[in-house]
Amino acid sequence: MDPQQKRKPAFTIGRAVGSRVLTIRHALEKLTEEFPTNKRGRTLRIMLDHDDEAAYRIGLATALLARAKNPREMEQGVRYILSATPEEVWFWTSKWLNEDLGGRAIQALAIMSGYSDSSGGTDC
Repeated sequence: MDPQQKRKPAFTIGRAVGSRVLTIRHALEKLTEEFPTNKRGRTLRIMLDHDDEAAYRIGLATALLARAKNPREMEQGVRYILSATPEEVWFWTSKWLNEDLGGRAIQALAIMSGYSDSSGGTDC
């Protein structure tokens, strides 16, 4: 594996930018104590292991953040996934990684977390 490949993630579960990241900031700060980090300008990259449950938990949380339509949904989604059992995290991640179920899995996860409107699209 060349150095360029080592720096790129194998896959992305979710992505959040701007103020949405503040919703999971405390979880990210906790991860910086456990995992190595690289800082480049204003960007802090946390180097999570590909088989670590925390990486999938944060990915699912950011996927829910990206889908949320208002602050209440953001808070409910993050609260749900950050308090989920490791088995739930693995379950939802396995469904998301399935190409046929990915979008519907995030939609179902949003409903489980308490989103009031489940009619949103399936884009992740």
